[in-house]
Amino acid sequence: MDWLALFGKINYPLALIVIETAICYHYRRRRLCGLWWPLFAAVILVAAVAGNQNWQFVDHRLSIHVILQNLPVRSLLAVLTGVQLCLCFSLSAWDALGVLTIALCCQKMQFSIYKIAETALESTLPHGLSEPGSVMLNLLLLAFSAAIVGFTFLKSRWHLDVLPHNRFVIFLALFMMLSMEAIDLFMLTNDPYATSGRIMVAQRIGTTLTYFLTLFMMYNLIGWRTMRLEQEALAAIAAQRSSQLAFSQELINTINIKSHDLKKQLGYLKTHRIAGDELIAELEDSVENYDSFIQTNNETLSTVLSEKSLVCHRHGIPFSCVADGSGMGFMKELDIYTLFANLMDNAIEASLNPELERRCINLVVRQQAGFLSIHEENYCVGNPRFDDGLPRTSKADERYHGFGTRSMRQLAEKYGGTIGMKVEDGVFTVNILIPIETA
Repeated sequence: MDWLALFGKINYPLALIVIETAICYHYRRRRLCGLWWPLFAAVILVAAVAGNQNWQFVDHRLSIHVILQNLPVRSLLAVLTGVQLCLCFSLSAWDALGVLTIALCCQKMQFSIYKIAETALESTLPHGLSEPGSVMLNLLLLAFSAAIVGFTFLKSRWHLDVLPHNRFVIFLALFMMLSMEAIDLFMLTNDPYATSGRIMVAQRIGTTLTYFLTLFMMYNLIGWRTMRLEQEALAAIAAQRSSQLAFSQELINTINIKSHDLKKQLGYLKTHRIAGDELIAELEDSVENYDSFIQTNNETLSTVLSEKSLVCHRHGIPFSCVADGSGMGFMKELDIYTLFANLMDNAIEASLNPELERRCINLVVRQQAGFLSIHEENYCVGNPRFDDGLPRTSKADERYHGFGTRSMRQLAEKYGGTIGMKVEDGVFTVNILIPIETA
């Protein structure tokens, strides 16, 4: 069997499968992904062997007949790899198209670099590059490309969820690739020098640079779009918290007034024996539950913590709070409310997980060595994954969630501070340090 010819048939879909898997490796996987992935990969490779013709050249030119037979097969193989992505990972059709676009660019780059390296080695080695050597060189370059792409996506600022919001960028990249592919095929069918020598090397270098610039364009345009969406979301959060602050202040004041009045009325009932002891005790217990205004020496901080303590009480979540807000005068009221509302909302949401055995929220706010120190702890389920120091949201759709922690970091950095989050032994911890002197 001609192993080099066989590898030539499966090289294209194999490269797409490997690169796409590297991109999606850290993404959410569907149930039975471990079964679907190898099964579908085998189907794709068998289809490639059955349908692909080797790219045979006649007089150093590529036959139009070979092109017309291979292009539909290659298109079908690319679509099948996209279907494989949707079966194995939690991706929509638009997500899969975006990943496929990136993989196609990387595959073209990898193959062009392989042809350049192959030409250089054949002219350097005494007997040229052997067939096993050619296959190994191709596989090594493919593994290297997949590793680079996977690492880039792991460390990048944007994730697969942003791809459907950037359809124009995806279509633009596809158009550029198809245009470049058409030019390459035209050269291969008309120029006998396009398959060897310096002309081929120059053409492959140009192809590599073109696809690299296409990927660079996608990365920057999508990154810019992602940052813009994030800024709009954070602005919306700030606007929402602004209206909540006014409402919370009014609510807490109303509760305090009613609690004060009810205490006096209960005293009158107790003094004049108008109601029974059991009823009075029950009413006093109810009043005490809502007489939970937390004093922190900062009105806004007292308001938001009092509001969240009522939420904790309603859901049966023990809330321990030691807070000194006397040194927070340098922060705007809305920033204080937004920071602590997001902090407490995340802790309460984690504590409401039905799988959680223990529920408790601890908060300490104090001044320490010229810094405002904020320390919060709550129990959580599992070990959330972190991206860029922030936990990824547990929501199914990440596009519309996870901005609370980003807002907290933005506020900490606004005042020259830092924020750190970690999970140890089922306890989620948040530490915020903000210098008071720089305010």
